[in-house]
Amino acid sequence: MFDPTGAGDCFAGGFIGYLAGRGVGAAAGQMDFAELRRAVIYGSVMGSFCCERFGVDRFRTLTRDEIDARYREFQVSTAF
Repeated sequence: MFDPTGAGDCFAGGFIGYLAGRGVGAAAGQMDFAELRRAVIYGSVMGSFCCERFGVDRFRTLTRDEIDARYREFQVSTAF
């Protein structure tokens, strides 16, 4: 069963988490557009994992390797 419940929250977490992990913040001055694009993709990646199980259950077994692999899939299938 697929369930989009929480996908928006997971997108936001991936988006903000990426920016925070890179030390990017609005108070730091100008935001690099390339970093912002990557943050959108990480948000999309995290939201997509959320839709694989009920609620956020997929995150119980999710690994960094899986996140990185899906990010690369986005790179291959899109131009960003």
